[in-house]
Amino acid sequence: MMRKRRHNQGDILIDLTSLLDVVFIILLVVICNQQKITSEVQTQQAEAAELSEQADVQLQLYQDQMNMMDNLCLVSVNARYESENVTVRHVYIQKKGEELEEIDFIGKQTAESLQQIKSSLEEYIQSHPGNPVILSLNENDEKILYRDEKAIQTIFNDLKRDFENVYIK
Repeated sequence: MMRKRRHNQGDILIDLTSLLDVVFIILLVVICNQQKITSEVQTQQAEAAELSEQADVQLQLYQDQMNMMDNLCLVSVNARYESENVTVRHVYIQKKGEELEEIDFIGKQTAESLQQIKSSLEEYIQSHPGNPVILSLNENDEKILYRDEKAIQTIFNDLKRDFENVYIK
């Protein structure tokens, strides 16, 4: 009798068809979802590349326009924050006839960076005595923090007060 019981227990068959169906369905859903995500990433990369090309064209056009004016000295300040981390901000200073200068703001300790901006602008103004210097800031832009905009405007106002050939746009 014992042999028969043990023998019967060995004859038990487990039907794995349902389990395999569920595993394949889950696998199919994961693969489809991955293809959708890959497609979205490729679309975003294409949009980013297009925006980058447009920005490069606009920068080149702006630099060409700045270099065409002989007596005017133009300085454009553009401040942007990183959308992933607002504590890291970048300030770009484009001076007529010079390379683009980048100054980073990290955290709340911006006094040194602001002093660097002021020194850079003062140096440029002093190197062009007698020529009008127009300072421009990307105002009303959603990518500049309010405190950074006000701090840069304060620098502009101080420079206008200290130098008679400085104008603010």
